[in-house]
Amino acid sequence: SRGSSRAKSTSLSGDIYIGAAETEGVRTLARAFRRMLAASPDLRLHVYSGNAEKVSDLLDKGILDFGLLCNPPHLRRYAYIKLNHKDTWGILMKKDSPLAAHPFISREDLLHAPLIISKQSLDNGEFNHWFRRDMKELSIIGTYNLLFNASLMAEEGLGYVLCIDEIIHLSEDGPLTFRPLKPAVTTSDYFIWKRNPESIG
Repeated sequence: SRGSSRAKSTSLSGDIYIGAAETEGVRTLARAFRRMLAASPDLRLHVYSGNAEKVSDLLDKGILDFGLLCNPPHLRRYAYIKLNHKDTWGILMKKDSPLAAHPFISREDLLHAPLIISKQSLDNGEFNHWFRRDMKELSIIGTYNLLFNASLMAEEGLGYVLCIDEIIHLSEDGPLTFRPLKPAVTTSDYFIWKRNPESIG
């Protein structure tokens, strides 16, 4: 019938390569792709997890088709859609840590605490303003680029992990808890792609 031929002609197939930061915004991506699969079951999604620098590099080289990043640097270089979701920053720690009794974590709480932070945050100094000092003056005992690994360090009592909420699933009977920063720090998620897609490949 005419309707089925139209559906066939608009159906897409092939591979989509997306680089994504660790963010709850990936749920939005998954929901959108689920709807796309309903109309185009021959599509395949390949997700590469990485920091903004690596994802941007692979996008610029044409290895990735899209990126999903929190406050990406050099946003003007890309076409983008700002997602409604915002990520909340805070501290992931053991439930029996002294700071776990606080409803929020202040900069004063962290000035002498053993910190584990993302390498990207350390390299770009994005928290210098919040801490009101260069992060190199803090007691940073380690860095991470994948939060799961940092969560294991927190479970072992190594220190306090500065991170985004909702990435690590926290259960009531689990060893870890999360407390947001005060003053609050949030970041926006952006779905980005090259401005001249015809140059990809």
